[in-house]
Amino acid sequence: MEYKYELVQADNHFPLKIIVHSSNEPAYIPGHWHDSIEISYVLSGRIDNIYIDGASYSSKEGDIVLINSNAIHSFSVAKGKGREAITVLIPSEFIRANVNDSNPISFDCISLFETNEQRLQHFAELRDLLNTLFVAYLKA
Repeated sequence: MEYKYELVQADNHFPLKIIVHSSNEPAYIPGHWHDSIEISYVLSGRIDNIYIDGASYSSKEGDIVLINSNAIHSFSVAKGKGREAITVLIPSEFIRANVNDSNPISFDCISLFETNEQRLQHFAELRDLLNTLFVAYLKA
């Protein structure tokens, strides 16, 4: 299997890149990697398969899946109505500039199987932030 490196460039209005997915048609984004941190957030419907470095996930409305820098990942969705998701790509330079740590930065941020109450509260706060970011992006 061949994977491709994706060069991610930030949007003009934000220090990150936002992609809105709203097609009802089947889609497949082949395996690739990039330096950016990627957050997949399902607003409605589902993503049938998210592959990340050997693990596969299925996400539905409200689910958050964070993909760390340089992780090989792909997405596939079957045909489905009312499907909407956003992808937020945060360039590694932005994270390094805002985090005072020289070590590689890695996050454990997948809401799918979370049961810890404190982490569930953090995911609720992150959902609020992602919703606010989505509204701001649509107005930009």
